[in-house]
Amino acid sequence: MASSSIIDSRAIWDIIIVGGGPAGLSAALVLARARRRVLICDGGQPRNRSSNRIGGFLTRDGVDPAAFLQLARNELSAYDTVEFKQDTQVTTAASGEMGFELQTSSGETIIGRKVLIATGVTDQLPPVPKIDDFYGRSVWHCPYCDGYEHRDQKVAVYGRGRTVSALALELTGWTSRLTAVSDGPCGLSAGQRQRLKNNGIEVREDPIIGLAGNEGRLTHVVFASD
Repeated sequence: MASSSIIDSRAIWDIIIVGGGPAGLSAALVLARARRRVLICDGGQPRNRSSNRIGGFLTRDGVDPAAFLQLARNELSAYDTVEFKQDTQVTTAASGEMGFELQTSSGETIIGRKVLIATGVTDQLPPVPKIDDFYGRSVWHCPYCDGYEHRDQKVAVYGRGRTVSALALELTGWTSRLTAVSDGPCGLSAGQRQRLKNNGIEVREDPIIGLAGNEGRLTHVVFASD
């Protein structure tokens, strides 16, 4: 007799959400209110884990990112159709007879009729020595999230070509004390250089050998020529 296996339908989730950040948690709330059985798999490495505050999020401006996530999880705990798998990495996913079969890093197989990918993005930091020591505390990538806290302060803008020119000019809305740093030839056109100069923005093309500061607070960029 051929062997067969039976899968309990109660073990099949209506939706498996991969990623437990704001997007995944928000989707889980809507689905829970639609009376769907939802499993949230979260790897525990949110994009803003290095930051100590959220900026520009209505009703949560300035809140600690970890506190925000905990508040969201607490709200979801009121729905008995939602479960979490914390610190769980999904390694593979494939379609099967019952839906989608996902494998986790622990070797567990979970099955869902639908899968929602809400893993967000991972920031690729520039190759500046010691940048990891300051990222999320005094080195930022989004002026709309963190520019206000550094209004009217000295700010270095890292990049080359049109990218650094556009960002430096955009930042004049927050501060006039700007320096564009490129860690080598900046690749600016004559017109771009002139526009930066017209806005009082210095350009430094000296090679960067590191960043200096204390406890995540950047004090200055260290150039090879210093």
